[in-house]
Amino acid sequence: MILNDAQRKCIYALEKHRMILITKDRQQGITTMLLSHALNLSVEKINHMAMFVCVNEALKRHCQSVVRSMMLNCPGILCKSGKSSCMQFSNGSAIRFTTSREILKCGRSLNHDLIIIDEGAYMDELQDVTTCVIPTLMHGNGQFIIASTPSHEDHYFTKLCKDASSGEKKNDSMFNLVNTMCS
Repeated sequence: MILNDAQRKCIYALEKHRMILITKDRQQGITTMLLSHALNLSVEKINHMAMFVCVNEALKRHCQSVVRSMMLNCPGILCKSGKSSCMQFSNGSAIRFTTSREILKCGRSLNHDLIIIDEGAYMDELQDVTTCVIPTLMHGNGQFIIASTPSHEDHYFTKLCKDASSGEKKNDSMFNLVNTMCS
């Protein structure tokens, strides 16, 4: 597999950090790489619970189809169920796909080992979603990732990125910033 520079930066951060913010340009393959990360952990680890939070229903369906395509290229992956919003694997692991609005209704009901929020800068309720899902990671050493192309200056994602990158707040910020943007 050939990776671009943006994907390499992200993979390095995934190996080193638990709480990650990724600023990205479009068409860098970051979403696909994050879906691959969720699938890899779900296949490798027993009872691994991953959740992929999408900005809307169309993106949720697209992400599910990308993971199904990845599974077709890996014949050793046994999926018990994949027709609903949750793909369950024979090792007890699962990837749950949801939208930001759905997560606010039922986000605290399960513990997770990995939560990925894609295009967080386009979720009006990102701060509420973040507050809702972080406690579901506290049972273990879960990983929390928010990736997005930046939106507007007063959005919560922008605030998180500024806090993570500012020199004086670096120690106070719980997130590590990975900037993969070209400009």
